[in-house]
Amino acid sequence: KSRLDAGDPYVIRFKIPRAEEVKFKDEVRGWVVFNTKDLDDKVIWKSSDGLPTYHLANVVDDYLMEISHIIRGDEWISSTPLHVLLYRAFGWELPIYAHLPSVLGPDGKKLSKRHAEKYGFPIFPIDWSYKNEEGNDVNILGFREAGYEPDALLNFLVLLGWNPGNDVEHMTLDEMGSLFNLDRVNKAGAMFDMKKLESFNSYYLSTRDTNWILDRMDILPFGHGFSLKKLDMIAKMATERAMFASDLKNSMDYIFAKPSLDGDFKIKNLEDFEKVMEIFVSEKFMLDFDDCDWTVEHIKEELESISINRGTTIGKIMPLLRVALTGGKSGPQLPDVMYILGAEETKTRVNSLLAKLKEPTIF
Repeated sequence: KSRLDAGDPYVIRFKIPRAEEVKFKDEVRGWVVFNTKDLDDKVIWKSSDGLPTYHLANVVDDYLMEISHIIRGDEWISSTPLHVLLYRAFGWELPIYAHLPSVLGPDGKKLSKRHAEKYGFPIFPIDWSYKNEEGNDVNILGFREAGYEPDALLNFLVLLGWNPGNDVEHMTLDEMGSLFNLDRVNKAGAMFDMKKLESFNSYYLSTRDTNWILDRMDILPFGHGFSLKKLDMIAKMATERAMFASDLKNSMDYIFAKPSLDGDFKIKNLEDFEKVMEIFVSEKFMLDFDDCDWTVEHIKEELESISINRGTTIGKIMPLLRVALTGGKSGPQLPDVMYILGAEETKTRVNSLLAKLKEPTIF
């Protein structure tokens, strides 16, 4: 009392009952039991600043806001007995508790800023900078700036530690809301798998409409002279191999500009390629094509027919044909590419490669 009268700083502690079981039901883990002999008398108010500590403020705040469900990380389980006792001391009805599993980094430990710093992947929604414990500036790339789509990230996150109980992985926000229940939340920690997130991002890119894709490829508003049908095909092809929206344009750059033939490429089945393509791009053959539709089906049929007649197979000419049309870049089926390019551009590119292959080699 003399110290109090003297104005010494003091704290108020919550007096924990001795040797008593504190029991509460967790919607994820079932009944959880603690013995008060393992708890200490927690500080709930400090005279130094006149403020309650987190535990008291948290309980009172939740009660005043009429919080019905407290859903939080499993690191808070050890604090819950104190909160239960505080509710009981005030004579208030307990909320429903659900403690979610931790999200784990590649090393199996709880995901943190250190993981982002060490492994070089995003951990914040947007770019973020902070000082680490050594006082050094750390800049971390955000998911937005890294190119991840919002719906892909949301879909990925909702499946960390929860599943809908079926084989469905891709869900809209409304579907997530209708399917979600705490009964399907796992107890074990969930690994933050960047490869999985990348696959989600690729999937959501493939669901975008043509205009969205073309806009990010800088093709709009005039479409480079391509028909609507061809623009639809270009958009679909672009998303088949792109992981991020920033990849879309580069994935189909050979459509809009002739590929370079200066790089190294494997020359395989050269004789088969030459004897088939010299017929395919001949003036007479191309004139015959002018009399019919330049369609994917017809292009494929003619390539197969010429190959058979020249004693080879279409498979043997495809590698060098891909070099001629795309510079060797893997991607869509070549008849699709040829249809989009058109007869004249296809002929020009094939002839360019044929001419290069006939150039003398200097050793």
